[in-house]
Amino acid sequence: MKSLDYFLYIAIGLVLYVFILIILRSLNIWKKKECDNCTNCCPNCSKPLERVKRLKKDYLGNYLTLQLFDFKRYKCMDCSWEGRRWERPFSGKF
Repeated sequence: MKSLDYFLYIAIGLVLYVFILIILRSLNIWKKKECDNCTNCCPNCSKPLERVKRLKKDYLGNYLTLQLFDFKRYKCMDCSWEGRRWERPFSGKF
């Protein structure tokens, strides 16, 4: 009977984890910030960000979030902010 309880706890935990990821995505948490002069601005100083090479932990983060976000690594050349952001894929609809 105990093994059924463990399975139930793991299943509930996985469902909650996926539900939380979906909520974070719908709230646009960690999404690229857009401003007037560019489509990818620094969250600190609102200057344009530059893409930099991903680290192994970035790939791990994508797998742990079930690739719902497709994080990419960026760096600000003005304030030295560095981190991951995601964007919605282009749909091609007008």
